[in-house]
Amino acid sequence: MKKILFAILILVTSVVSVSASDAARALRSSSRILENGTIGQHQAAVKKLTAALALPDITVQEKEEIGRRIPMHNDRIARLKSSSNARVPGNESSYVPPKNRTSKKAKEQVKIATPEPVVEPPRRNATLKIKDLIFTNELRGDIIGTPPFYASDMRYLYAQVLYDGPSEETEKRVYVKLYDPRGNLKRFNDSDDFTFTQRMTFYPYDGIDDYLAGTGNSQRSVFTPGTYRYEVWIDGECVAGKEIEILLKADQRTVGTAEIKSLTATPKNYSVGFDVTIAAQNMPETRLTTRISFTDTVTGKPLQMTGGGEAYVEREENILYDEAILSFSMNMPYSRFALPKGWSGSVTYVGEIIDSEGNILTATEPGTFNFTQN
Repeated sequence: MKKILFAILILVTSVVSVSASDAARALRSSSRILENGTIGQHQAAVKKLTAALALPDITVQEKEEIGRRIPMHNDRIARLKSSSNARVPGNESSYVPPKNRTSKKAKEQVKIATPEPVVEPPRRNATLKIKDLIFTNELRGDIIGTPPFYASDMRYLYAQVLYDGPSEETEKRVYVKLYDPRGNLKRFNDSDDFTFTQRMTFYPYDGIDDYLAGTGNSQRSVFTPGTYRYEVWIDGECVAGKEIEILLKADQRTVGTAEIKSLTATPKNYSVGFDVTIAAQNMPETRLTTRISFTDTVTGKPLQMTGGGEAYVEREENILYDEAILSFSMNMPYSRFALPKGWSGSVTYVGEIIDSEGNILTATEPGTFNFTQN
């Protein structure tokens, strides 16, 4: 099952570009730093919040909250810098012992009363170090789940990156590689050697966090149960990697296995036909859905239906026996695609088998066909 498109795994419009959610995450990170952040963390928070103000999809409420947060961070910065030079009663600045009577005890009191300076560690020769990846299941900027993850509940898988920054503020091109439970790399196009890529700014402080773009689908889960591998690559080097376990709920476990043995597309004048063969073992009296989804091969964007929503065609089958092999045909009229008249190009399709609980049991390798919208 190599290079599964992951039921339109990376949706350019709603996965990689999530501006409004970026503002929400900047605010979420700000809340954590306001509780007990260092000078550097507050400074990085101000930069991220300021950048969020320029996002095109930021809401009025988010703008107002950011306008309130930035002064709060600046106030914390001023207080922390002030405390690094603070003097308290009894320290060497305010305590002057009698002349010629500086006792050992008095010197010890002076030492005890002097607070430790609160300063940022030196950044000379520092290198970027990613300390951890923290994963969340999110939808429209809201966290809807944390580990343990369950396949049927998944929407977008996000990674929060915790790092110690480089010597200077640096922008890097980050490549993310996500491997499915079979070890296959999820990717946009066959020519890509990554799942998705984005630019990130790394700030020269320790204990900073930021978010990578999400992977998934807003309408349903596209994650099969199993162990995934998430890797972060910068400048040709894997700088972080972590496994993610996605489980199947106990009350949703499907006994047996199902797979798509073959799926072929035959473009016609006004529609594309599909010949499908599925096999199921140890799944008697089970209802399975075979679904085929579509994306624009060039852009990676999911094609839309004329009535709204992502384009797909599906068929339900009742499995009656312990071992069953079913062959059938499916048809997708071109008129159901919300494409302008005269559009011509390549469409990528992926087939899936879904059980009655919405769990994806298997998926095919992506295939393509060409047509022109009349």
